[in-house]
Amino acid sequence: MRSARLLAGLLAVAVLTLAGLHQALAPAASPPPPSGEPWLGLNGNSADGAPEEFVEHRIVYDRGGGVELQAGETLSQLGPGFERSIKAGMIPVVTIEFDGYSKCTFGNACLPTDLKAIAEYARGFVATAEAILARWPAAPISFEAINEPWGYGTAEQYARFLALLLPEIAKSRVPPGDVYVSAAPNGWIAGLYQAEPSLRTEIQGWYVHPYAKERKPGEGIAEVPAMRAQMASGADNILVSELGFCDSSTSRSCLGSAAPASDATDAAEALRRELAIGLGYHREGWLRALLVYARSDGGWAMQSPKGPLTASGQALEAFGDRYG
Repeated sequence: MRSARLLAGLLAVAVLTLAGLHQALAPAASPPPPSGEPWLGLNGNSADGAPEEFVEHRIVYDRGGGVELQAGETLSQLGPGFERSIKAGMIPVVTIEFDGYSKCTFGNACLPTDLKAIAEYARGFVATAEAILARWPAAPISFEAINEPWGYGTAEQYARFLALLLPEIAKSRVPPGDVYVSAAPNGWIAGLYQAEPSLRTEIQGWYVHPYAKERKPGEGIAEVPAMRAQMASGADNILVSELGFCDSSTSRSCLGSAAPASDATDAAEALRRELAIGLGYHREGWLRALLVYARSDGGWAMQSPKGPLTASGQALEAFGDRYG
């Protein structure tokens, strides 16, 4: 009797052990399908005439290149990239620049300070945005007010633009929550509020460009929560519209860039880490979208010109498939 009970016990243990071994050796379950609206994109997603390469991986936001305009420009001045972007089901993020932006050099003060020029920018911004929205009323389209103004002037100067622009937006057919203004570290947001206190309530959305190669605490995309803590309004509506790493092995200019990487593998690994941090912010509900820089621009590229994906491009697509 005792031998029979011992044998039964051994058989039970064997069954449990085999079940556990089978479970351990079984292939990992596929990740659950993405839920909600897509939130990933890249600069120049409509470039090269093949947007489907990334769109099919739920990387749909499209910024720069053919979807960048100057305040006051009309639909006739839109490049083919915009139409291509809309038809492919992408979400354009339209940066609207001031007159003369194309002649500026980053790091040199060239933001207009004349009140008349600033007022013309505000009126032109609204006219251009309204024309775009009227032409594509069903398409989700966002707008950024000047690319990286911190590289062309001071927070006080940019605040003057916003102080005239945002009241015009409020009176227009452009949704205020679809207009994103520049956030930056090192006192930039406080400088905006100090120069124009009304901005504490008028700003409804922010965009950030947090690239940094060294993953030190608080740098790169990890800088964003500290900036967010300073935002009096619009803190739950943030775009990270440029993020990426420049492969120095393909372009020497990367060595002097904001986010150099030693090679393609380094760039891809750094991008994966940043995307993973961004995923947490997105799940918290305040990171509306994250766009990678860029589709086909030298060492930053996700894809060689009309060719295969780079290591970073492969990393981005894999991330989009799982979390987009």
